[in-house]
Amino acid sequence: MYYDKTKISNGVKIILPDKKYLGPCFGIKRAVEKCLSLEGDKFVIYGQLAHNATLCNKLKKQGITIIDDLMEAKREKVIICPHGIAKKDKEFLEKRGIPFLDLTCSFVKNLLSRALEFEKNSYQVIVIGDKNHVEIKNICSFLQKPLVVGKRSEVRKINSDKKIAVLTQTTQTLRKINELLPLIKRRCKEIVFISTRCNETDERQKAVKKLSEKTDLVLVVGDKMSKNANNLVKVAQEKTRAKLVSSTKGLIKIFKNLHYISNLKVGIIASASAPAFVVNDIIKCLKEKTF
Repeated sequence: MYYDKTKISNGVKIILPDKKYLGPCFGIKRAVEKCLSLEGDKFVIYGQLAHNATLCNKLKKQGITIIDDLMEAKREKVIICPHGIAKKDKEFLEKRGIPFLDLTCSFVKNLLSRALEFEKNSYQVIVIGDKNHVEIKNICSFLQKPLVVGKRSEVRKINSDKKIAVLTQTTQTLRKINELLPLIKRRCKEIVFISTRCNETDERQKAVKKLSEKTDLVLVVGDKMSKNANNLVKVAQEKTRAKLVSSTKGLIKIFKNLHYISNLKVGIIASASAPAFVVNDIIKCLKEKTF
């Protein structure tokens, strides 16, 4: 972590984490770079390459087609996004002989591989995560009878007579895991727990926690539909004020309500799906106070 010595109005300081947390994670960055390198090829992206509207819109402006229905795919190569693909959709591509490039995040692949292995060995697979998240929906489509637990009330659904294997959504917070895992353990006779969180998710959450301990406000750059962005806000809010901001337009409202604080220290961090150019625009805007 380092201090940016540039001051804005009323002596406000910008505090930044390591530069690797001022842009997207490796998986998203790799996926974007791969798509841009295929410029001469005919391909379409199935779904959202990342949960970030600004990034998706930029790809569209560069002439890249994004589809939400595989029936729209003709003979172009289909790009599978980092969140993975549902079993029925993968089978659809294979049966029709439609070429595809699998850019599923390696951590998502690991989660699926672990889950399938546990099922093969007669374990009931439980994933601590959000049942409505596309990553979890895709993972569960390959499993027989998975159970997704995202809140305390859902722990009651666990059949305590079975062998239980507990895994985690790749973007899950440590706080949520620590909240639910003891409850699950109390209910089960035989249990195996393996954290399948993404390493970078873990590192970003640690970085935002450090930022929150040194600042009056943390700005998490990301999209409201991004799970990891919202999780970063929650982690930061344990220690200080934290706001999700998707562009420079959101700065006016945020700072209007903080005008009374002198010597304000503002931390900035990107969510795993936030493009670096958006983060840089926000930092520049704060330095020049052009909002």
